[in-house]
Amino acid sequence: MKLSPLLAQYLMSNQQLSLVGIGRFVTESQSRADGSPELTIRFNGNKAEKMDEGLVNFVARETGKMKSLAEADLVSYIDQMREFLNIGKPFFLEGIGTLTPLKEGVMEFTAGQIQAEKSKEFPLSEKDSQVQGAIGEDHSLDYSDILGTRKAASNARNKWLTGAVVIVGLGLAIWGGYTLFKSMMRSKADSSPEITTQPVTDTLAVVTTPVNQAPVADPVSSQTYKFIVKEASMRQAYTRYQYLKDQCKVDVHISTTDSVRYQVFFRLPALPSDTTRIADSLNVLYISKGQPRVKVVKY
Repeated sequence: MKLSPLLAQYLMSNQQLSLVGIGRFVTESQSRADGSPELTIRFNGNKAEKMDEGLVNFVARETGKMKSLAEADLVSYIDQMREFLNIGKPFFLEGIGTLTPLKEGVMEFTAGQIQAEKSKEFPLSEKDSQVQGAIGEDHSLDYSDILGTRKAASNARNKWLTGAVVIVGLGLAIWGGYTLFKSMMRSKADSSPEITTQPVTDTLAVVTTPVNQAPVADPVSSQTYKFIVKEASMRQAYTRYQYLKDQCKVDVHISTTDSVRYQVFFRLPALPSDTTRIADSLNVLYISKGQPRVKVVKY
């Protein structure tokens, strides 16, 4: 379920909505010219606003998630809102209105069409969002698809292409390691006349040793490495992990050793000489400009 409709429901139920680092939305009742009441929304920009525990509990109840995960979703959504406003783009909150950044950090609020409260059994559908955008606001797109990781895909086709590039890159790395392994074994066999080889079912040559000689050490093979793409607190690391796992459909892992710093990483086999090339590929695909680069650690 999208968070934007839930924020509108919370505002209509509680007459106010506080977003940390953004400001506060308040509903007011005014009288029309004919004397009938009219509900309007007013916005007070205040970056000192703190996280509303009531909002966290409401989102947790409506989505069926744990409170900590609901809070992480809210923080991620608000971070995306701030980033969108920081680059000078208006941000549309469904059922509430549009925030437009002006000069010197001032934001202008344009109230939208106030919607009736919807239950979680009947969330706003994608078709309803498109119809609403065609009528009054052309902002029915999902901002988490625009922001997130800039290098990752923002639609189904780009996600498929990203996955294909990763698979091809890993295939080339494994193929290169296998080729080097065979070459080393062939060179070892040529330099040792007393060692014979015999074919086996997997097409690799098995080195045999005469009875009275010590065994020959196996050549260096590939190792398993952790390619760490995110190292942060539990909330930030889990948000990154959930995006890569659910949206990008890649095999990613998360772990911690002290319950303070969490690592989001890919676990890949590679030769030591190939780790830099694989890390560079992951930097291009999953690391935004100005963010820490991929860290390589032996698993």
